[in-house]
Amino acid sequence: SKSKLIENEISWGVQISTIALQKGIDLLEGNEISKLSKEDELFTFYEKIWLSRARPGGLSESRELLREEIALP
Repeated sequence: SKSKLIENEISWGVQISTIALQKGIDLLEGNEISKLSKEDELFTFYEKIWLSRARPGGLSESRELLREEIALP
């Protein structure tokens, strides 16, 4: 349903914001930056949300850019 999709989008937004804020704190404090596994369910969740709103075009590039920022190499 549309309300469930919106709920998922908000949930994903909160999760990614939390990760971004932690990365910023780690950088400011000179700590090692925590990164997710490339197989983390957050990426699958991102793909599911993307495909609910948009066509597949651009998804792989967007996913890889996201992984570069928050996932282990």
